[in-house]
Amino acid sequence: MRLLFALLVFAGAGLLGACGAFREPAAPPRPTPAQPYWNDALLAEHLRFFNGASAGGRATGTPGFGLAASYAAARLAEFELQPGLAGGFRTPFAFRLNQVRRASLRAVGPADSLVLAPLADFVADGRSDSGSVSATGLLLAPDALSEAPPAAYDAATPELALLPAGGRLLVLPARGLVAARVSAAALRRLVGPVEPGGEGQWRTVDLARTVTLAVESAYDAAAVGFNVLGYVPGKHPSHSDTLVIVAADLDAVGEPTGQRLVDLEHFGIEAAAVLELARNYSFFGQRSTVPEASILFALFSGARLGQRGLEAYLRDPLWPLPATRAILLVGEGLRLRPSTADSLGRLGTRILRVTVPRPDTLFGPGQVYVPQTPGGTASESGPPRLDYGEVVARATAQARAYLAATHAALLPLVVSPGPALPLGRLETPAATLP
Repeated sequence: MRLLFALLVFAGAGLLGACGAFREPAAPPRPTPAQPYWNDALLAEHLRFFNGASAGGRATGTPGFGLAASYAAARLAEFELQPGLAGGFRTPFAFRLNQVRRASLRAVGPADSLVLAPLADFVADGRSDSGSVSATGLLLAPDALSEAPPAAYDAATPELALLPAGGRLLVLPARGLVAARVSAAALRRLVGPVEPGGEGQWRTVDLARTVTLAVESAYDAAAVGFNVLGYVPGKHPSHSDTLVIVAADLDAVGEPTGQRLVDLEHFGIEAAAVLELARNYSFFGQRSTVPEASILFALFSGARLGQRGLEAYLRDPLWPLPATRAILLVGEGLRLRPSTADSLGRLGTRILRVTVPRPDTLFGPGQVYVPQTPGGTASESGPPRLDYGEVVARATAQARAYLAATHAALLPLVVSPGPALPLGRLETPAATLP
């Protein structure tokens, strides 16, 4: 019995010693306007959702984009921002959409044939009508052109982003527009060396083989897109009715030809940064007098479709445009028409673009990432297969760089400098006119 008692005492002492060594995890730092706290785990979570299977490539007007917009709206609600509209954070707008579902491109000649691979070699232009066209001649755009082809081939439907990067737009003569962008390497296999044409000139190319381009597309004259809008009310009685907009694009290229891909050029880095910035400023607003002016955090859709979401907001803004002090465009995805920028300038609205250097090694070569299928093998050509965890880690680091630059540009627009807020110590961002 004595031995048992001794063992129990010894075990109890060991347990107390272990408890004494236990330390509660440190609480996250409390962000302040002079020293915000960027949460890497949240940034990575945003990026994984934006590029996950459920988001379906985030093409505007698709169910996948709707889920991405719902996710962003739920996050803004969680961060306790005010919704842009009484009905919620998602603001709908109508537009016309032509969506390519499938495409094939092949060339058959007397001695050989060639079948080009979707995504790796070509992507059908988002303006293409449905149909199959065969021809021994074709039109080539002067360069990696995304503007509409000549009037005879205009389809009056919005374009989707064109892949692969650095390719040429190829149009087969037909009543409706049937066109694709073909990579430079595939174009050489298809038509041989192409002499450079004059600036802005289309070229007619005669072929020894018959080229057939088949496209299946769906046109919706009343598609619905969503902008995600949430704001932090200003705290100063004289400035709260003025607004600063912090905006990024949320959409990507979708799933051309029905194959899932991750668009590394539009990975959602800037959108993730805007969500994290909104979280911090909402925290400031609940515990301090910052911001003095109101801030609208906006994720716009339709950037790949002629800036449809941004233009829809400017036609029907939540705040009177004359009361909008500035618009911060985060990254390169959002663009204002020159006439729109001029109109805003006459109202006194500053248009600033926040950019950060993009390392050449951010994602490696190529523009898209095709998720590896179980048991599949990566091909030597076509889109690169990258380690997805490494992609997210690099994107998270880039989002942090955007956060630092955007915060440094935003804070002086919504507060007055003073001893408690030494604005001069903030890093100067790369903010320029668009």
